Formats: sequence, C-alpha cells, structure tokens
Amino acid sequence: NYIEHIAHALMRDQGMGEQEAIATAINAVKRWARGDLHWGHGKVTPEVVAASRRALAEWEQLRASHHP
Repeated sequence: NYIEHIAHALMRDQGMGEQEAIATAINAVKRWARGDLHWGHGKVTPEVVAASRRALAEWEQLRASHHP
C-alpha cells in the first residue's frame, strides 16, 4: 500500500507511466529503508525508515506469491 501510494503520486504529479512509477517508488523505498534520501543533506526520519522496511517486506511477500 505504501509503495502503491507513492507510485500513484508519481503518476499524478510527475506524469510517469505505471511501470516507471512502480520501479521509482520501489527504489525510493529501498533508499529510505537504509536511511538515505539520495540527495541533499536531509535525513530520513525513523518513522519513514520503519514504514519503508515494512513496505519492502510486504512487497517481497507479494512478489514471491505472484512469481513462482
């Protein structure tokens, strides 16, 4: 759901196609799970790190169940 919300925002705000938005969202969440914004000097809050880690775990479960 977390990744889905990010992807929808990218499609709406950046005009990305669905595939690109999903890939971008997953890569962003992977960075955030490591505490890395990938730009600037800002920091990822502990809440975002935790939410990102939960989202990645959920994503991996869904991926495993849909790709035997």
